[in-house]
Amino acid sequence: MTKEFSQLLINSKGCISFTGSVASILPVPWNAIYGASKAALKHYCEILSLEMRPFNVKVLNFITGGVDTEIFELFKPIPESSRYYSEATEKSLHSLNDAHKMDSKTYAKKVVNDILHTNRSREVPRGAGATAGYLLSLLPISIVSFLFIKVFKLDGVFEAIRQKAKARFVE
Repeated sequence: MTKEFSQLLINSKGCISFTGSVASILPVPWNAIYGASKAALKHYCEILSLEMRPFNVKVLNFITGGVDTEIFELFKPIPESSRYYSEATEKSLHSLNDAHKMDSKTYAKKVVNDILHTNRSREVPRGAGATAGYLLSLLPISIVSFLFIKVFKLDGVFEAIRQKAKARFVE
């Protein structure tokens, strides 16, 4: 779509914007495919912003945090047959899904304002926890992983997963 509309964007010195995610910059457990697809989008935006720079077309990647939408209803629970399934895992996933979220109308107003008033290509953290997530991503991954383990109480989850694996191996 960007290729097909590029001349119109160039003529209008327009803006291309994408809905990214903090999952593109942080190791959100049990979200690898989603995070990887958003990381690819992030990289695409970085390259596209360089390619469109000579034409004064800005590219915005919204590093989106918690927003009150139906996306969380689309996430399927971990099936009981999975090596990662446990009550602790389910509880951890619920805590991720139940985290504070920004109202979707507030998010949309902020995004539209950014599109209309931002003068250069950049990443824009929007949504609950997005700025904190963006700042966290500047730390070494070992520190970020440690913080995730502590904040989301993953030690208990990992122990439950290990015990389940051990029990399967014995059978």
